Amino acid sequence: MIKGIPATVNLVRLSSFVLDILTVIIYYKVKMSGLDRIKELEKQRNRILKQILAFRSMLPGAYKEVYCKCGKPNCWCYKKGGHLFRRITWSENGRSKTKAIPEEDISWIRELTENYREFQKKRRQIKELERILKELIGEYAKAVIKKSRRQRDYL
Repeated sequence: MIKGIPATVNLVRLSSFVLDILTVIIYYKVKMSGLDRIKELEKQRNRILKQILAFRSMLPGAYKEVYCKCGKPNCWCYKKGGHLFRRITWSENGRSKTKAIPEEDISWIRELTENYREFQKKRRQIKELERILKELIGEYAKAVIKKSRRQRDYL
């Protein structure tokens, strides 16, 4: 479970991504010829690439609301939950960074971090499509070589 997000949400996102990829694999492995599959996958890759390039603003990290005690013995938070602290947390050069977020920027931060998550999802989709393309191009090359060798007895 990722902090702040229930495990069911993560499983839904993961299973949705896995189903998308499996659907692509099954469709392109079973229903189309090698050359047609390659052309169609390349079209799909280009569509996803256009979506990736449409992102104009994004931020890595996660927006969180936490409650912290200030440490003053006379403060109300000493016995109760704590003061509300809105923050964004991200990793930079292997170190975790956290910055406070003003209340007027909360929706902006949420939008930009969601954009980044979508960007990363689409990057993974492109990577998987490229893996499938590489495999299909290899199969296509073998088929063309086999066909070419049949044209001469000595090959």
